[in-house]
Parts: sequence; C-alpha cells; structure tokens
Amino acid sequence: MTPEAMAAAGRPAMPSAALAAAARPRSAADEAVRFSVVALLAALLLQRFGLPAGGEVPLSVVGPIGLLCGAFWLLRGALVLDRRRVAALLVLAAVGCLGTVMSLAAFTARFAVISWPSLFQFLLLNLFALLTFREPVDEERFFAAINGCFLFVGVAGLIQFCLQFVGIRLFSFAELGVPIRYTLELFYNINNAAGFGGLYKSNGFFLVEASVYSQMLALGLAIELIYFRRTRHLAVFALGLVLSVSGTGWMVLGAFVAGAIIRLGARGLMIGVGAMVLGMLALSVLAFTLPDQFEYFIGRVDEFSSPGSSAHGRFITPWWALSDLLQDSPWALFVGAGAGASERLHTQVSYLYGVNSPMKVMVEYGLPGLIAYLALFLAADRTPRQSALILPLMVLFLFTGTYVQFAPILFPTLLLTSVARLRPTPPRSPGRDGHAPP
Repeated sequence: MTPEAMAAAGRPAMPSAALAAAARPRSAADEAVRFSVVALLAALLLQRFGLPAGGEVPLSVVGPIGLLCGAFWLLRGALVLDRRRVAALLVLAAVGCLGTVMSLAAFTARFAVISWPSLFQFLLLNLFALLTFREPVDEERFFAAINGCFLFVGVAGLIQFCLQFVGIRLFSFAELGVPIRYTLELFYNINNAAGFGGLYKSNGFFLVEASVYSQMLALGLAIELIYFRRTRHLAVFALGLVLSVSGTGWMVLGAFVAGAIIRLGARGLMIGVGAMVLGMLALSVLAFTLPDQFEYFIGRVDEFSSPGSSAHGRFITPWWALSDLLQDSPWALFVGAGAGASERLHTQVSYLYGVNSPMKVMVEYGLPGLIAYLALFLAADRTPRQSALILPLMVLFLFTGTYVQFAPILFPTLLLTSVARLRPTPPRSPGRDGHAPP
C-alpha cells in the first residue's frame, strides 16, 4: 500500500526511509547473521535433547539441525564453501579411512572394535567447518548478536540458581516430564551439588553441565570485554561464572587474558587486567554470600593430583592413555588406531581415563589427522579483535571436555573461529564537538 493510500484509509503513512528499508531485500550479511543466531540458539537451547539412534548414546538433535541450517543458507547464497577447509577435510577423511582400514589388520586392533559409524559421524559433523560467510559482516554487529544469545542463557542460569532458595529446582528436563530416551541427561552431571547447604551448581537450565555453562559465560565475558564492556552483560556473565562453581570456565577466561595480551598488545593488557579484576570481584561476591560453595570451589584445585577426581580424569589421564598406546604401537602416531579406538583403550590399560579432543583425534587418526583437524578451526581470515578469541576458544574446545562429536560445542566453536568472516568495525565518526559519540 502506498503512503497516499494509507493516508486515505486513515492509517499513518510510514516514513519513506522506513518504507525503503522494509522493501529492501536482506543482504547476504543480514542472512549470515540470521544463520549464526539460529545455529547458536539451537546449540545452546537444545543441547540436552537427543534422538534414539540404536547406539548407547542418543544422537544430539543439534547436529542435524545445524547441518540443515548450513545447507539452507548455503542455497540462499549467504554462505559459501571455504576451499582451504574443504582440502583439510579431504585430508582428514583420507587419513581416517586409511588408519581405520590398517588397524583392522594390525596388532593395534586389540585396542578397539573399529567403529565405521563413528568415522562417518565424525566427518559428517565437520561439514559445518566448510562454511563461511559470502560477504564479511561487521564484527561488532556479529558479536552483539552472539552475546545476546549468551546473555539469555546467562540470565536463565541465574534465575535457576536463585529459585532454589524458594524450593523450586529446575535442573532436569526428565524431571519436568521429558522422556529420558529423548535427552542426554544420563550421560552428564545435570544435578551437581556445590559444596554444602543442599544447593546445586547452576547449569544454565538448558546446558548439559555446570562446567559447560561456565565455559559459555567465560566466552561471553571475553567477547564483552573486547567489544562492548556493557555493565549489565559483564555482571550477568561474571555472576553466572561463579555460580556454576566450575573450574573449566576460569581456564577459558585465563586463556582469554593471555590471548588478548598476545594479540592486542597494550590494549590487550588493559583488557586482561580488567578481566582479572572482574573475576576477583565475582569470587569475592561468592566468598561473602556463599562461603561453603566458595570453599568447595577453592578446594577443587587439589583434584589435579587426585586419581578418580574430575580434574585428574579430564586433564591428566588422557595423556597417560595416549602414551601407553604409542609405546605399544609407535606407528599409530602416523595413522592412528582407527575410529572408535579412544573410548575402548580400557581393554588394555589398568586405570580409568578421560578422553579430551586432541587425545581422541590423535589416538584414532594419528598426528596427520590432528593437523588436518586443527586446520578446520585455524584456516580462516580474522580481524585482530576476533583473533584475540582464538586461544580461549581452542582451550575450551580441546581441553575442557570431549567435544569432537558433540555438536552443541563443536558448531559454536567452528562458527566463531572459522565460519564467521568478519570485517573490522569502522571508527565512529566525530560528533559536532570533535569527539566520537559514545
């Protein structure tokens, strides 16, 4: 309807600028941001949901949803394929198939029952890494949308934690009526007590564990400190980080401080100092308001040297298992022991061990496979500020859990490290008084 017709019908006419904006088709950059938000929200909000797939662990719904989103926006022209990462995935596929076939005939076969479905799922999920934005997106616009998603989860976690004080506990979807076969809750610490007093760590309501909640908020805090420094966002991320009572988020934050200093020089040093001050303030709040939980959190430092503890299993035993494999089968360094081997080394080792991402890829596909795999994250063009996020993102993905085939963490990591092709935000133009507007 034209402005004249609207006026004749008694309706106010839209300004010509608004009409032009409404009539203008979305650009590829607009569509890329929309894709990013949909993919990230699916990874965050549907993280606990899975479909029975005939195996021991349900198939996360995030994998199919993320790949379908990628295909949809690829067909719409908002996304294209990155040739460097296509080549890396082809190398990874060749190495994976070769190592798996060789392990069938080699003596390393005693370490594992070779899993072709594991190899297929591994390669299929990594198709997400091949995508990139057709047009560069303004970096502040992109990260404002990303941190909006993280803020939503952060607030949900704060509400979840506070509701405990009035007798309402919202930690498990199965307890809310979702059939357990459609969740991943049997395989994660959903209800995880934090110290004494009957309180549970916040898991962000939607996320699989309190540790994952802490990692996401540490990442949101890093983005906020680099780009925006909004008080409300900083408060939510910092407070949620301490109420998760988990150490992995603090590892991510520490990696961010180091990465900011390395990538951004003096400005990065100031950002790093700000992150440390904010972290100390948040811990002070925890110590003052919930001293039992604070003592529990501080005491977890000893777990690194305590066999059977979470930290020991997550950060120490994976390297024991890798060392035992390579001592027994040195040639596995070059071709791996085959898909599925990392979870089944227990048939040969006498201790309980954890599996982190680099250990899994190295054991199953060897050093060439690990190099090709890392290229899926690192072969990309980035702005200087975006590059300051690479170290915390890689620490999060590689060392805080087993995320190689867990799409809810794999896809957001790939989105921020390689899929997002950004351009630096131009300097704000000076105002009439000669100063840039806030």
